[in-house]
Amino acid sequence: MTFTEIGAAVGFLTGVYTLFDRHMKGRPIAYVFASGPASGALLSFRVKNVGQEDVVLRQLFSVPRLYEIARDDSALGIAEARFGPFMAVLQPGEQMDFPVFPSRPRREGRDSCAFVILWRRATCPWLPQIPICLFTSKQTIEQLKRAHRGK
Repeated sequence: MTFTEIGAAVGFLTGVYTLFDRHMKGRPIAYVFASGPASGALLSFRVKNVGQEDVVLRQLFSVPRLYEIARDDSALGIAEARFGPFMAVLQPGEQMDFPVFPSRPRREGRDSCAFVILWRRATCPWLPQIPICLFTSKQTIEQLKRAHRGK
């Protein structure tokens, strides 16, 4: 291996690390959890900003639309979730819980879905980030609700 090949390999690895660092560092963490009384557990979607700068959550939705994600559990928040997207801003270290509810009556067929978050860093909102996708299924969500123990 010549010095030119070594230099090319080091340059390539530096570029890959820089790209990874730019797009993955400061990425919010998201997960689904159950809360409330054990007999009627409510599903929520928690998003936490682990980065050092504000994060703008541009859209939160499921694909296919088996579930809706609302800003809050008020009537206005649920209506906004049904008819259009909403935005939220998370400061560094902040976390928000978004209620999740079925969008239509249950029907057989599609079992799996993905919760998707389209987000941007507040310092450069023009630069698209890789969306956060949480893959799950109706069965897993029902098991999570059954396994929840209310306090």
